[in-house]
Amino acid sequence: MTDEIEDKKSAVTEAIRRNISILNAIVVFVLFSILILNIILNYVQTLSLLKMLLIVLVLIAISLFAIRYVSRGAIKELERYDDKLNVLLISLQNEINERKLAEEKLKKAYSELEDQIKGHSAG
Repeated sequence: MTDEIEDKKSAVTEAIRRNISILNAIVVFVLFSILILNIILNYVQTLSLLKMLLIVLVLIAISLFAIRYVSRGAIKELERYDDKLNVLLISLQNEINERKLAEEKLKKAYSELEDQIKGHSAG
């Protein structure tokens, strides 16, 4: 059961990393698009291009910060959930072991009682 939880946790972490990679690729695409537009469309003034690049870079920085913040929060939440599940699984395992032990004691007591009854019946 713990392996299954670890697999799910790894899958979620991998999905977050994949999404971050996709967002990074989009950012690179936007930057290259702006540069290509500048090459193709020479009528854009240098100052305007620098302003656009500055705006894009600020937006990229803000989005990367937000992505990092959100993904860290998601990973922390997954770790808290994982800890809660581990505590629950350990308590369930202890309860099962206690019940097995009680069942074994009950069977032993039943066998002893049966032996005593047979001994009294024979004697």
